[in-house]
Amino acid sequence: MSHSNHTSQGHWMPKLVSVQPSVLLAIFAGISTASLDILLADGIAVVWWMSALDGSTLRELHYIWNKGDWRSAKDIFNAVTSGPSVLKVILVTGIVRITKITVGPLLQRATHTVRRDVVSINNQWSWTLGQTIPDGWVGSVGNEGYPILMGSPYLRQIAQQWQAKTPIPNAVGFCNGNCTGRTLGAGIVATCNSTAPAGEVVDLTLPENHNVPLFTIDFNRFNGMDDTPTLKLTVKYTHEVDSSCNATLITETCNIQSAIVEYDIVAQDEIILELDSIPKSSSLNKSLADSISKKPGAAAGLLTGLEWFGYYYLHANATLLHNMTSDMYTFQPTGILASQYSDLDYKSLANCAFVWHNPTSDILRSLHQIAMRIAITTSDVSKPTRVHLSFSIPLDGSRGDDLVHGMQLMAAMGLLGTERDCVSESP
Repeated sequence: MSHSNHTSQGHWMPKLVSVQPSVLLAIFAGISTASLDILLADGIAVVWWMSALDGSTLRELHYIWNKGDWRSAKDIFNAVTSGPSVLKVILVTGIVRITKITVGPLLQRATHTVRRDVVSINNQWSWTLGQTIPDGWVGSVGNEGYPILMGSPYLRQIAQQWQAKTPIPNAVGFCNGNCTGRTLGAGIVATCNSTAPAGEVVDLTLPENHNVPLFTIDFNRFNGMDDTPTLKLTVKYTHEVDSSCNATLITETCNIQSAIVEYDIVAQDEIILELDSIPKSSSLNKSLADSISKKPGAAAGLLTGLEWFGYYYLHANATLLHNMTSDMYTFQPTGILASQYSDLDYKSLANCAFVWHNPTSDILRSLHQIAMRIAITTSDVSKPTRVHLSFSIPLDGSRGDDLVHGMQLMAAMGLLGTERDCVSESP
């Protein structure tokens, strides 16, 4: 509780096994109340036997065992005047009952979150990010056809961590709260074109179109101008379908090349957040290891690794199916993205109306995220670079959305402590 007071959630949550302090308060308050009930029962028994051994009356023993008589003010007065032991029992029982009623509301108000105004402080950060991915790190060139790459265990682990959204460790470890900065590193740059808004119109009722692809995500490499290795992303999706089953298909193509890019780094304490912005290109950084002329078994480069990732994690298609007997349409999806980007809210009177959202920007962001994870993993920690960093702290010296334990918590703890002392000393 002391550790979480006036600190941001990102700072104390990992150290408290992700348990909210309010939950801990409720658990400990319940344990304390149950313990006091047991202690009170034992104390009543001790007082009863001590009074009996001292020659007390049956009336006084009855009031002790019954913890007084609370039916009316007259009954309470009769119980109090029956003997000093009864008075002691009534006082302790009253304190226990008042505490039970009061502690709950106090604990409810004991913990709250405070939004702090923050200021930014610029600083220099020594941080390492690889600007060139070693040839062969992602694996070796596969045989003709697929597999396009014999992926290395390192690349497979990167893909697994991305899929599981595993936090990226902050190797530097210097970030007190939220930190942002920019640094150069190995990555990719993409140049995209689209056939929107006109697109390609396809009559889905024609027999030759009954197996037409309505949604596709494909990757392939080629050698572009100056023999520059290029990874081509092709996305085709159905944008709209009219009442006559005329579908408008949009095609997006992106030529992706290896480059040195400027990443926007965001860190929170001990972890680096997943890249959410598109990096800015600094310069091309082509690798001949990505050339399509490389023979099987040769060391592969970054683009080949991204093609492998795209094929196994992002590749998708959806094909139209038409039942001629019932004149019903449906589609057969392959790959999770074919279902993920299907627009299920699309309104149309035609039973052939299947449309999709454009996944291009999300696919490119995923490729950038993989490239950044690879750049971080392949960094040479012995050659750190200086990164311009700004980190935010609240004006009062705390950070972010802070958890605050107020006077109500102290009052609740004080009541529980007083109750315990009274019950313990009641015999």
